[in-house]
Amino acid sequence: MNALPVRLTVEQAWTKWHDDKDATAREWLVVHYASLIKFVAGRLAAVCPSVSTPVTSSRRECSG
Repeated sequence: MNALPVRLTVEQAWTKWHDDKDATAREWLVVHYASLIKFVAGRLAAVCPSVSTPVTSSRRECSG
């Protein structure tokens, strides 16, 4: 990984990732959205049934 910090705007990062599949832009986006992903995953974990229970259908739905 590059040791120098990269300064991008969200729009620049998405454009670089979309157009060129730029690895630096991808990493920047992952770091930028990490807290949002952690928040959403926590909310889903709070409302979804436990994964340890057997799944009887191919689709599992969350309540709430």
